[in-house]
Amino acid sequence: MQPLAFDRYLVTLRMTRPAGFHFLHGGALNGLLCNALQGHPLPEGVVPFACESGRVRFEAGERYNIGVTLVGEARGLLDDLAAGLHRIGATEPDRTRPLPALCGNFEVVEVTTLPAPDLEQEATVLAGSGGTVTLQFLAPLRMERPRAQKLPGEGYLNASFFPVPHFLLRLWGRLFRLAERRPASEADRDALRPSLPAGAATRHPRLFWVDLPVPGEGAANGSHGGGLRLGGVMGSIGLTGISPVWVPPLVLGQYLHAGEHVHFGLGRYRIAELATAGDPFRPARSLLDRLTDPTLLRGALQHVVCHSTAAGQGGGAPERVRDLAAPLVERLAQDLASGTYRPGALRGRLVPEDGGKVRPLAIPTVRDRAAQRAVCELLSPAIDTLLEDTPFAYRKGHSRAGAASAIRCAHDEGFRVVLDADIASFFDAVDWDRIFIKLEALFPREPLIPLLEAWVTAPVVFGGRVIARTHGLPQGAGVSSLLANLFLDEFEEKPP
Repeated sequence: MQPLAFDRYLVTLRMTRPAGFHFLHGGALNGLLCNALQGHPLPEGVVPFACESGRVRFEAGERYNIGVTLVGEARGLLDDLAAGLHRIGATEPDRTRPLPALCGNFEVVEVTTLPAPDLEQEATVLAGSGGTVTLQFLAPLRMERPRAQKLPGEGYLNASFFPVPHFLLRLWGRLFRLAERRPASEADRDALRPSLPAGAATRHPRLFWVDLPVPGEGAANGSHGGGLRLGGVMGSIGLTGISPVWVPPLVLGQYLHAGEHVHFGLGRYRIAELATAGDPFRPARSLLDRLTDPTLLRGALQHVVCHSTAAGQGGGAPERVRDLAAPLVERLAQDLASGTYRPGALRGRLVPEDGGKVRPLAIPTVRDRAAQRAVCELLSPAIDTLLEDTPFAYRKGHSRAGAASAIRCAHDEGFRVVLDADIASFFDAVDWDRIFIKLEALFPREPLIPLLEAWVTAPVVFGGRVIARTHGLPQGAGVSSLLANLFLDEFEEKPP
């Protein structure tokens, strides 16, 4: 197999008009690059990565990062790609048709050539890991199961089925195709492919399925309707029993992706044993950086003051901080920016309900409630694009009336059976590990995630005692409803 040469670039755009996206930007990115190169599909050697996935709204003046890797002959496309991006950014879009997320609303700030990674050094480091490799998928991996092992509704690799030899086989096939510009024949595989490690296995699978809608005719970017629906697994999984001959392909796969539909940015992973903080394919601004905006925090605190009355731990009620809003917001912004912010304990309280039952609340301090409200303002629109159309609770624009209308529509379509079910003490029973897996996978390397985890795991003070918690979402915390919907989304997913 020919050596694989590739170049990497970080393309930085500046928005000149607002733009909206789905949580995963791969569809918008693929359309942009196809338009720039004036061809569809993308040449196989053009490997994009959607750095800004996880954010659905950009305003004029904000920067937008794109990662692009050019492999083999595609390395000569850089000038065409840059010229095409300049052209598209200045194009006046056709407003009689659904507008692309990226067209006529940006200018190209710079195209930065990135230093080549030291593949030999990375392979040497990984070779010392004793055959253990941890893959962290930064974009969904979409990889079909072996034909004989497909099941109804289960046609792709997932957390419960991830045969390591099959993954390696498919990865090698992709690298061969990039190097030779043709699929590998049986003779190629017999002569060139390393022997598959028979004893390889997985450990600690922390994967979940996520869908990437690719809008079709009549569907706006981010819509669940129309077009394609490409799904894959995100998260992390450990591979054991990896023989040394498979270390170089795994190292190379970090930069050239694995699986299907890589032209949508899918299949990018990093190897945890090699991971550093210096990955250049990152968002222009982190969520934590955006959280420090005083205007956002000021609005969040105002909402808390106007819509809640309960005091948090220490007795601080919302109305008592009304006259102290300005210094509180300033200090909160400073603490978040400097990394010195620490959530306080939750105040435990029992609220009587009908039938003699009580509902336990765990109430954050006013300061923490303001920060959580601001986080919900940032995350809710993005997470909402991941949810199916059927959940109605705790979602802006959804209501009981909407749920009733959905039931009527289902009846009109011929459905006659309704399943009435409830999850006992749901908020108190949420598994922390599962929700944290999702957060860390959806927002990789995001410094805000440890803060979310700290809010969820905060202890409760009740009756003068500090009570450590081991599971559940605190009822009374602003982020709990948002995380509950993210947790429950797996129950709503259509099978891949």
